[in-house]
Amino acid sequence: MALSLKPSRQHLNQIKAWLKEEEQDVGHSFICNWEIIKSCFENNRFLCELQHDQPVAFFTWSLDGSVVTDPILALRPDLRNKGEGSLFYKSIETYLRDKEGILAIQLEYTSESRAFWFKQGFDNFPTEHPVVKTGKNHVYKILTRTSNINSSYGISACVHLWNKDIDYVKEEEPANIKFDVLLNEALIANDPIVAPASGDWKVRISVAPKIFKEGKVKYVLPDGYRSPNFITIRDFKFINK
Repeated sequence: MALSLKPSRQHLNQIKAWLKEEEQDVGHSFICNWEIIKSCFENNRFLCELQHDQPVAFFTWSLDGSVVTDPILALRPDLRNKGEGSLFYKSIETYLRDKEGILAIQLEYTSESRAFWFKQGFDNFPTEHPVVKTGKNHVYKILTRTSNINSSYGISACVHLWNKDIDYVKEEEPANIKFDVLLNEALIANDPIVAPASGDWKVRISVAPKIFKEGKVKYVLPDGYRSPNFITIRDFKFINK
């Protein structure tokens, strides 16, 4: 099998055919999302696995900054429950991380797919995160190694994150997550700061020995350094603006 980065319209139509057949056989399939699938194909957010030039699996996604959201992954029915799904997902994850610079994936699983996604290393969001309160089954996975360097030399930056709305953080209450990093572009680019976070949570950015800024995530971090459900810091250029 081979991962196709640019599947053809013919491949798309072949996928549509087996999705339709699946719906007829079992009463449901991703054919109900066909307009989304087709839109992803047209916007180059569509990958598929080929076997003898026949598509046997596909993956689509939406994008929010450097975070993949609402992906769809499906295998041709005759190949399911044989380990092929895990192999296909691993190739997708490698591609997204290494070629597209994706830092994390967020998705909503069904009861049928729950075991599969947890097997791939996905985690529940923190119980305080707003997506949990929606009652939907959202999980996430960080694709890259993240910063957590306790440096004893050089100019360092520290990011403190509290898992609650800033209005409910008590004075002197310790942060839930702390990242200590050297202000070295290469280090941060290779090991960025990525964590689930609400825009209303409290964050503090310190550049030794002073606090640069603190407040709600959505006000402290500019676009490109956060998404609605994550902080994604690849550099600290914003502190000089």
